[in-house]
Amino acid sequence: MGMDDEEALLQKMGIEVSWPESSCCGMAGSFGFEAGGHYEVAMACGERHLLPAIRQASPDTLILADGFSCREQIKQATPRQALHLAQVLQMALHSSPQEAPGLLERNRPVMRETAHHT
Repeated sequence: MGMDDEEALLQKMGIEVSWPESSCCGMAGSFGFEAGGHYEVAMACGERHLLPAIRQASPDTLILADGFSCREQIKQATPRQALHLAQVLQMALHSSPQEAPGLLERNRPVMRETAHHT
């Protein structure tokens, strides 16, 4: 479940890749939505490293998170919208800086969510 292949693909596309210290977004599937204090635990997990790093990322940095629950946690807890790798690839294939300003530019940095879920 490493990120080596995805990182290599993004780098071949000319995209700079970086990631925050490995941590969990806190959602763990539906865990963060469940009653019984799970929301607070999920938020505490996300606030350890991932969510603050996303808030500090430059506005022109794409946030990449392949997990649905990770993208949802990022969407609800930050002003950012995380993308799936497939969305980034689609943007690269079907747009150019001239056609779709602000979507994907060559060498635009990507912050990769690094949690490993089982």
